[in-house]
Amino acid sequence: MLLIYLGNYFDLQRQKINKKEYDRRVRLFIVLIFIIIAVLTYLKKR
Repeated sequence: MLLIYLGNYFDLQRQKINKKEYDRRVRLFIVLIFIIIAVLTYLKKR
């Protein structure tokens, strides 16, 4: 997970992606983390 975030960050630093694309990727990354946490808590409750 951290590798995905760092990869996006370094792409931004090297100007491979613009700020808008970076923000979009970060939002998707955060949503992905929330989905994984929700699934894990759901499985623990069962």
